[in-house]
Amino acid sequence: MHSFVAPWGIAGGWALSLFAGRPLRHHGDVDVAILRAHQHRLRIDLKPDSAEHVAAGVVRPWPPGEWLRPPIHEVYVTWNDGTRLEVLLNDADLATDTWLYRRDMRVRRALDRSFVRAGSVPILSPEIVLLYKSKAPRPQDESDFAAVLPLLAPDQREWLRMTLETTAPGHPWVDTIAREAYGPEHTES
Repeated sequence: MHSFVAPWGIAGGWALSLFAGRPLRHHGDVDVAILRAHQHRLRIDLKPDSAEHVAAGVVRPWPPGEWLRPPIHEVYVTWNDGTRLEVLLNDADLATDTWLYRRDMRVRRALDRSFVRAGSVPILSPEIVLLYKSKAPRPQDESDFAAVLPLLAPDQREWLRMTLETTAPGHPWVDTIAREAYGPEHTES
């Protein structure tokens, strides 16, 4: 990814491990987030030997020149040496430098707050990664949330709490975030 000339960051569980500064659990793959607007840079900068996208749960070839529109957001690029990356297309309003949550376009974050660094490695910000993991949390997502929540800055926790209140009213993580930030007397339970 060093040759990729647009914003990008490690996403998913690895982003949270990098943010925490230690492995939080075993990771089965590496996800990379880029902006949808820069999808053709994958072929120009990374020169993969093959590319595929997922549409309606089916993996299909991604021909050069085809523009991937929502809801397609998952791309696999592969090289002949066996290296494979899962690339997640993130939406943005480039005129305002704003990241957009593909599941609810009311949710936004400044691009410079969306792609950050964990040491020298670019990552998708941990609060955004947790937002994606909140949809249908698996045990590993619950574990990631518990490990990373105490490490978030107050504004990151507050953004995640407010975003969950908007997109998933009653989500159990909202009370957990409130307890972490303000103590048990500020939860809604």
